[in-house]
Amino acid sequence: MFIHNLLEKLSASGAMLIKGPKSCGKTETAKQFAKSILEMDRDKQVSAIMATNPQLLLVGNTPRLIDECQEQPEIWNYVRHEVDDQKKKAQFILTGSANSEEEIKLHSGAGRFAFYTGCSRHSHRNPWQRSVEVKCSE
Repeated sequence: MFIHNLLEKLSASGAMLIKGPKSCGKTETAKQFAKSILEMDRDKQVSAIMATNPQLLLVGNTPRLIDECQEQPEIWNYVRHEVDDQKKKAQFILTGSANSEEEIKLHSGAGRFAFYTGCSRHSHRNPWQRSVEVKCSE
């Protein structure tokens, strides 16, 4: 059921952020839908590209998974602008364990992002405890 809800939310939004504690299945869930993947924590060139031409990181088949987005919180704003420019649904899936909003001042993503928050894999509840789609105008 939660996979269906996730797909439904992604199809209705330009991007989706899946957040939760480490090892709760965010990346594996997102990989089921992604057509291309950027691993922010593994690719050694990410920092250099972020400093010179961050839009290059957004290039790939969509939906593009940007895994561990908290490694480069600035990517959020580049994704937001790409969603605005392309005006398409299901462009990006971002995953992250940390609360990147605390690390950098970010735009809310209102009207562009759907949000999923996960809980511990060891819980007996659904691993995607709640979902919220933000719909409001700027």
